[in-house]
Amino acid sequence: MKVTKYKNRAVEYKCECGAKGFFGIRKEFPEDGALVVSVKCPECEASDLITLLQYSSEENKELLLKELEGVTFTYEPEGG
Repeated sequence: MKVTKYKNRAVEYKCECGAKGFFGIRKEFPEDGALVVSVKCPECEASDLITLLQYSSEENKELLLKELEGVTFTYEPEGG
């Protein structure tokens, strides 16, 4: 999955199969932070974890990326 647009807590994405989708984020997250969301394609049902970064400066962006370096996120579907 690839994020194609992120604005005003609305995220648009495109799956490798060509399908497009979107989702909204209900709550604001910190000015400088990361949010990991699980996304499932509505067409082929492929799923992926997407990491969204929000930062107030290039310096903070680099700090966030450094903190996430080497971190592995996993996802287990409910009931699975």
